[in-house]
Amino acid sequence: MNEQKAEESETDPELTEAAAVVSETAAALAAGKLPRGRRGLRKAARVFKEAGRDADTILALQTLALLEIRVENHAAALPHARAALRLARQRQAALDLDESLNLVAQVYSLLGDEERTLAAAREWVRNAEARRDPVATAEARRRLALCTWSAGHQIRAVELADEALEAARSSEASALVGQASRLMATFLMQLGCPTTAAEMLADAVRQTQWPDETVRTLLARGWSLLCQGEAGPAARDFRRARRLAKDLPDRRWDVEAMAALAVAEARRAHPAEDEKALAKALALVERAASRSRRLRDARLERTVAALREALADGAAPPAVDRAAAAQELVRLAKESESLTLAMACRREVERLAALPADAPAFCWTTWTVLCPE
Repeated sequence: MNEQKAEESETDPELTEAAAVVSETAAALAAGKLPRGRRGLRKAARVFKEAGRDADTILALQTLALLEIRVENHAAALPHARAALRLARQRQAALDLDESLNLVAQVYSLLGDEERTLAAAREWVRNAEARRDPVATAEARRRLALCTWSAGHQIRAVELADEALEAARSSEASALVGQASRLMATFLMQLGCPTTAAEMLADAVRQTQWPDETVRTLLARGWSLLCQGEAGPAARDFRRARRLAKDLPDRRWDVEAMAALAVAEARRAHPAEDEKALAKALALVERAASRSRRLRDARLERTVAALREALADGAAPPAVDRAAAAQELVRLAKESESLTLAMACRREVERLAALPADAPAFCWTTWTVLCPE
């Protein structure tokens, strides 16, 4: 039967055209581009469905959903993601089902539907564990942690990130360990624990194998260093991220690294002493803003706009009360069952206590501009 369908795809021009549309759109999205052609994708999904090519239909529907997510039309993405999930459940093909559950969880999260987001993520975890697939289990647990964070349950999300990291280590897949470590570090950073986050990210940089993952990890480590006032090391991470990003097909990472570098350079400069350096940083973030608009990515535009606004205000350290920050860290440590979070909070309280009287608690509130993933 499969051989017959393969022969049909080679001779049927409509099927060939449909496959080309889906392939080209998926490749463009993966490269950070904004392709056109929703109509072509809808036609491809219909052609595949009529031909009984379920796997291709699922891929076409998933690509449609991803295209709608790219333009932040999340309500339009939902029916495509749900249709792909229904068909994947019928086929019971593990990979199709995993990817469909992941996509549905992502769309529900973007729509703010906490109950359905967590239900889809938990179903993925159950399925992966039931078939004893360590790699899928690690990926599913990581998605569950991220969905839980997006739903506003930050302490629980850290606890789940601990489980995801343990699952990644059990899978013996170094790439998954790096991703899970980066997620945990990003959570810690946004909860006010940049010291431990920077250490975890240093390990993750060494474990990461792929250039795009290295760029993301370097960006996260740079922010954690900048948060502690280490503007020089942060700038080095951002420069290295830019060098790697220039070789990636997805130009958005270069723009994000460019804007981050502008912030680090501005924090290194003292306006009264080094006006040229500050002016150079402002020019750099303006370039990043211009490029972000050309790439037509709303999340990237918001990130760069927030950084540009901060630089326009002089890139001064945020006014965070040290005693209040320490009290919040103590509260987090007491309420969480995560040993990682408890130890990170303790480290951060010790860092705050050792700071000079006139030093800011944090030199950059990373969590105002950085997404968990």
